[in-house]
Amino acid sequence: MPQPLIGAKDAKASLSRLLDEAEKGYSCLIVRHSKPSAVLVPAEKAPLLEIVDAVLREVGESLALSSDEEVIAAVKRGEAEIAAGKYVTLDL
Repeated sequence: MPQPLIGAKDAKASLSRLLDEAEKGYSCLIVRHSKPSAVLVPAEKAPLLEIVDAVLREVGESLALSSDEEVIAAVKRGEAEIAAGKYVTLDL
């Protein structure tokens, strides 16, 4: 049975088996000193990881912006201006 989590020392000793499992579609997380170090995934899933990474970065930036007091104040000012009828539409 494939291991979803494996220590770095065991991964080194079992690399051929882990590669065989990856070719069958299984992934595993490699940890070193109890901390995630790497992920071994099937080659066809690698492009998906780039997309997930980009989305997570974007979400992280959005979360950071949403907690920024200046951004919150600007949004509130904008909402107040819209409520007061002070807005401009942009027709493209």
